[in-house]
Amino acid sequence: MIEVAVTRLPDNATFEDASLLETLSVVFHACRRGNVQMGQRILVLGEGTIGILCMMTVKAMGAAQVANTDLDSAQLVAKKLGADHTTCVKNLLVNKVRETVIDCLTEPDVTIECTREQSCVEAAIFCIDHDKTYRKNIVPTFQTTVSGEVVVLVGLGKQKVRVSLTEACIREVDIRGVFRYANWYVVTITSRNYCINFRFCYSNALNLIASEKLYLSTLTQAHYE
Repeated sequence: MIEVAVTRLPDNATFEDASLLETLSVVFHACRRGNVQMGQRILVLGEGTIGILCMMTVKAMGAAQVANTDLDSAQLVAKKLGADHTTCVKNLLVNKVRETVIDCLTEPDVTIECTREQSCVEAAIFCIDHDKTYRKNIVPTFQTTVSGEVVVLVGLGKQKVRVSLTEACIREVDIRGVFRYANWYVVTITSRNYCINFRFCYSNALNLIASEKLYLSTLTQAHYE
C-alpha cells in the first residue's frame, strides 16, 4: 500500500462505515456524473448495496423525492432507510411500472441504474419495449425521465448491449456511464494523479459519513471474527 492512498478515519466513523467506503466512493462518483442537485426527483433502479447507497446519498445531497425499484419484494428495504417510494416491479408490464413511477415522482430529473443486469441496462436505455424477448417488468427509463435530463448507468453487465438511441436523441436525454470512482482508477497505481483523484472521491465519501448525513451501520448484516 502506498502512503498517499491511506486515508484516516474521522473520529466519529466506525470500522463498519469504513467497510463500505469503497462502495460509497463509487456511489459518490455516480451522483457527480448525474449532477444530482438539491430539490430534484431521483429514480434508482435496483436495491442492492449500490442502489441503497445511491438512495441514501442523493437524499443526503438534498433530493426532494427518491424512488427505488426492485424485482424482489423481500428486498424492498429502501423505504426503511429513507426512500420516499419503493416499488416491486416483478411481473408488472413496463407501462404499469412507468405509471407507478410517474404517480410517485411525476417525472424524475435523474435516473440511476444500479442492477448490473443486462435486461435492466437495456430497459434503462430503451424507451419502448420493441422486442417481445425483453423482460416487461423494468422501467423504460428514457420514456420516464424528464426530457433534457440524465440517465446514469452504474451497473456493468455484458460487454455489448443492444441499444436504440432515437428516443434519447429526440428527447435529449443524456446517457452517462460510471466506472468505479472514475477512469482515474485505471491509470498506474504509482501515478500521483491516481492517488489525488482516488483520494478526492474517498475524502468526499468520508465527509458524508463524518457529517452524520449517512448512517451506514444500518446496512451491516453480520459480524465475523
